[in-house]
Amino acid sequence: MKRISNNIFITELSKLSGNCDDLVTEIPHDVAGVYAFFKHYQFPSSGTNSPQEAVDYLISQIEQPHMLTRNAHVSPLFRVSISSERSLSKNKTKNLGKAISKSSQRGVFEEVFQNSFLFQTPLYVGKSINIRRRIVEHLNGDTNLKSDLFEAGIEIKSCSIMFIITDENPSFENITEISNEAELIEDCLSRLFCPGFTRRYG
Repeated sequence: MKRISNNIFITELSKLSGNCDDLVTEIPHDVAGVYAFFKHYQFPSSGTNSPQEAVDYLISQIEQPHMLTRNAHVSPLFRVSISSERSLSKNKTKNLGKAISKSSQRGVFEEVFQNSFLFQTPLYVGKSINIRRRIVEHLNGDTNLKSDLFEAGIEIKSCSIMFIITDENPSFENITEISNEAELIEDCLSRLFCPGFTRRYG
């Protein structure tokens, strides 16, 4: 787990061992706040993978859906659908292969993707009066987030999670205040960064 600031932490689930309960042992008990899921990229290492395997991996990740498909009715006669579509041109794909074939450039790619969360829009932003319990529900249960990510080809246990502690001692006496504070942060982050797998804001 990396501590980014006093109340903000990030952990890569794929680097932790054990079952789903063990995956969140680094998250404190009984703390309220906001959490965000990020895609974790496992860039193929130069020691065991060829440059072409690295290129194929990057192309597959670029083409992977990065948002829910959105459907809406446009009165009076139409229904519209918006879905994810990303690709790299043939020329850029060729140039990518040349760059990754150079050991110095491949090292840069590896370093970038080891810290990929710094460049990402979050997949999902949520809030809870008990962050640890809610993340366990996402990992163990059958939540919309888990099924949405699975449909997009993203394994939830391979993600990174950032969590922001807004109250270290939540209680029933101040639950409304805690909920309001966390909701404000969640709402602001969602509207600023537009997470592709959040179904609604606030």
